[in-house]
Amino acid sequence: MRHRRVDGTALTELPGPQAAEFVTAVRRVGDWVNRLHDSEARLDPSLAGFVLDRGANVTYVKVVPPLLTTRRPVETTPWRQILGALRYDRNVTLCAMAGYAARHLLRTLEPGEPLTAHGAAVIALCPGHPRPSTRPAMWFHARTRAAELALTGRIAAQQAMAVYAATSMLVLRGVPPSDQRAHIEVALAAAAALSRDSSGKAPRM
Repeated sequence: MRHRRVDGTALTELPGPQAAEFVTAVRRVGDWVNRLHDSEARLDPSLAGFVLDRGANVTYVKVVPPLLTTRRPVETTPWRQILGALRYDRNVTLCAMAGYAARHLLRTLEPGEPLTAHGAAVIALCPGHPRPSTRPAMWFHARTRAAELALTGRIAAQQAMAVYAATSMLVLRGVPPSDQRAHIEVALAAAAALSRDSSGKAPRM
């Protein structure tokens, strides 16, 4: 296969001084996800698959394999269920993108008004979940909720990063299928406890 070379910077590599450009690009990708909802095509929401060129244009560079709803794989394990929702279910995709973007801001910006304002803009990408008790919705919303708490100064950034680590898709993939459900339950319980301790309320979905 041949693809045109795209010169630019992956969204995940944009430095803190370019936070405004980063947020604009992420929101543009979120708009693409919404526009594709009634089509067969989907986008992998990993921000590493998007490049910002010198003209501030966003290009999707992760084209293999194509994500088509008619070719959605059978989801035989908890990890595959979460991965499938991440790639094919719009609300979960947008929630995951919000979490990915918020994590990047937490890593690249110091606490203060820019972090709070930019953070609010990316958290708003999550549209909520029609079925909030499903495993994928809980998994990715736990990450977004932890980021929201850190972005608004209600928990330390390190605490949010601990939630990200506990809900890592790479880590979950390495857990034996027979143990994945238990791993998910432990991770979600810890994230929910952190949210309750910081606000006195259950996580909003």
